[in-house]
Amino acid sequence: ALAQANYERSEVGFGTGQVTGLQLREAQNNLARAKYQLTSQRIQTKQAELSLYFYAGSLVE
Repeated sequence: ALAQANYERSEVGFGTGQVTGLQLREAQNNLARAKYQLTSQRIQTKQAELSLYFYAGSLVE
């Protein structure tokens, strides 16, 4: 949410000339990195959940 808000502010600032192209690109990269990290954490959470079910005997192969 923070990276998204920062990117949106940077877009507005770029449109008004207050933010450089480089600064906008940095905001884009930060947003992409945050989205990647969120996706990675969700995958790790699901993997841990599956392991828990497996070891608890709730998951049958």
